[in-house]
Amino acid sequence: MPIFSFLFIFVLTYAILTRINIFKGKWINLAISFTISVLFLFTPDAMKVIEVATPSFVLFLFFIFLILMTFLFIGIKETHIVDFFKGNSTMAWIVGIIVFLIFAGALTNVYGGVIQAISGGSSESGVLSDIGAVLFNPKVLGVFLLLLIASQAVRLIVSSK
Repeated sequence: MPIFSFLFIFVLTYAILTRINIFKGKWINLAISFTISVLFLFTPDAMKVIEVATPSFVLFLFFIFLILMTFLFIGIKETHIVDFFKGNSTMAWIVGIIVFLIFAGALTNVYGGVIQAISGGSSESGVLSDIGAVLFNPKVLGVFLLLLIASQAVRLIVSSK
């Protein structure tokens, strides 16, 4: 399984670097992608996150593929689908939120015990435990969620005018 995770990270990193075009050379992008992949390879917890998230990510991409194929079978032209996704930032936000939830679930699966120890789930006392108890309090997390929803609502209202 490490080779698949290595290749997944390598290809994903190379695609992102090529797409955003920060570095102007193909070989620089390849070297950076290879370096990041090797770093992930030697970090067991990071590899575990990728191994947990990859099946859900592939299932999500397969689901998107099936939806697109359904539209094509109905008779909608490819250009209409491309124009819809290019001009619609809501779809990008939906895909981004789903990918974020997949990786948040993977991080929770791998680092759940560590977070529980920090958030006051253990009998330890100290500054780190107190900070974790405050940050992971359901009321504080609810306020963060409400602020996120409100900021997106304001952004959408302002951008529609």
